[in-house]
Amino acid sequence: MRQSFTPTLSAYPWDSAQAPDRLAMADEWRAWEAHCHAAGFDQPVPQAGSPTPLPSQTPALMTLAVQALFQWSLAMAPHTRVWRVVAGHGHQAADGVGLALLLNAQGHDTEICLPRSKQAQSGPPILRQMLAAAGAAGIAIRHDACPPQDPADSRDTWIDALWGLGFRLSHGVPPTDQAWIRHWQDSRRQAQMQGGSRATLLSVDLPSGLCPDTGRAEQLQDGTPLVAPADATLSLVGPKPGLCTALGPEVRGDWWIAPLARPHLSSPARLLKPITSPPAWLRRTRTLAHKGWGGQVAVWAGTPDMSGATQLAARAALRAGAGRVYVVGQAELPALERMSDDGLMRAACPPTGSVEVIGCGGGASAARLLLARLSLAGPLVLDADGLNAVAGDDTLRDALAARGFESPTILTPHPLEAARLCRSTIDAVEQDRIGCALALAASLRSVVVLKGPGTVIADPSGRWSINGSGHAVLATAGSGDVLAGWIASCWAQARQGRQAEPTDTHWDEAHEAAAHAVLSHGTAAQRWAATHPHPSQTMLATDLLTPV
Repeated sequence: MRQSFTPTLSAYPWDSAQAPDRLAMADEWRAWEAHCHAAGFDQPVPQAGSPTPLPSQTPALMTLAVQALFQWSLAMAPHTRVWRVVAGHGHQAADGVGLALLLNAQGHDTEICLPRSKQAQSGPPILRQMLAAAGAAGIAIRHDACPPQDPADSRDTWIDALWGLGFRLSHGVPPTDQAWIRHWQDSRRQAQMQGGSRATLLSVDLPSGLCPDTGRAEQLQDGTPLVAPADATLSLVGPKPGLCTALGPEVRGDWWIAPLARPHLSSPARLLKPITSPPAWLRRTRTLAHKGWGGQVAVWAGTPDMSGATQLAARAALRAGAGRVYVVGQAELPALERMSDDGLMRAACPPTGSVEVIGCGGGASAARLLLARLSLAGPLVLDADGLNAVAGDDTLRDALAARGFESPTILTPHPLEAARLCRSTIDAVEQDRIGCALALAASLRSVVVLKGPGTVIADPSGRWSINGSGHAVLATAGSGDVLAGWIASCWAQARQGRQAEPTDTHWDEAHEAAAHAVLSHGTAAQRWAATHPHPSQTMLATDLLTPV
């Protein structure tokens, strides 16, 4: 099958409707580039019309990439005094040098820095041709291994073309590149401390030092991640997972995507964007909706001293659209008596057909409850103490995996809970959040929502998504309980209104419900943060319920 190859020079903000949302690992992107080579899409573009400063043998994809970079860079930094391109020794470097050629041809003061000059001079043929063209055009090419000692003029713009998809965290960062990354980090730190301006840093595809698959980076002795903090990043063709999770959202700056082409990717992964239209199965999107269409949620009450968690989960489920929400359990919890004011109901047992929530404020009783409910419950959301109970009991772990053949379960661990479930460490989880979520989903036969920056949703079929919404204000007590109730509510509505597709797997309904809830939960946090900009203001978990 031939790839669709409709050239486009436009770049779009990552969260716009025009930007692609398909995610794929670096190996698949490299395979796509190889396919383009076999299909002839990397052949030179015919030189018609006005002459171009790019070498005549520049492949079509690279020509598109360089032209998109040129237009985007001028839009991002229109008042630049000097453009300084720092290039490595691969195709990423060729993109950067090509950008320098276009800038120079338009009369912009431009220079190229080659920290690893010998490797660049023996790099891919197209890079050598680009460098030769740059020399012939009179562009200054510095072969310094070290960055300048003096801070760059605040009107200058650096172009980070050191790495890209070629970066592998296991290989480490060469000392020469470390010096440049530290230079950019120090410039930003000094400007923040002194309150002054600094040079702009634009990254090509990925900030250098950032793993394209995991969003992690090598750490210095003081714990500082060795990654170049960009003011803006332009991803070429499509989004890379590393920009969506872990360190990615913190270091990418303003994130733009230049589609260039429409690749056919085998990866089932998607980036969840805040502008996504609400699914048709949401009760409030249907004209003739009534509360029966919202389904039922049953939140199991925990211990008396943690009844607030139960309250948050139940109220979130009701606010998010569930038709009926029950607080279930025999225990007398005085703090819950006022819940009827919110439209919540009490029950000794979950009504038939309910989506159950276990673990919010469950305490030590969660293990006993799970032992009874894992074989009886239908759709089940496990959070907090429910997850800890499974992590510490092999019998519960086996029962959870076994029920996955009949009734899906959604697990909502934060990194520490995920580490307990994996019997690993938080650091190991954070080193590969996507891999951890997929491994847990496969071993426990459940949909896993691994919370954190760029929440990962994964299921046993191998499908995964990364949430693009969220904000640091979510790091507050109770926000996870709200999310558990939100997920249960969306799942209850999906069970009532979602039309099954012929290609659906056993997990699609649960995955889509969890994905929509996570996206909405993160969007609510963003709305609160936008209206409460002062750092001294702390969001409470109940604040998430207002803009649902």
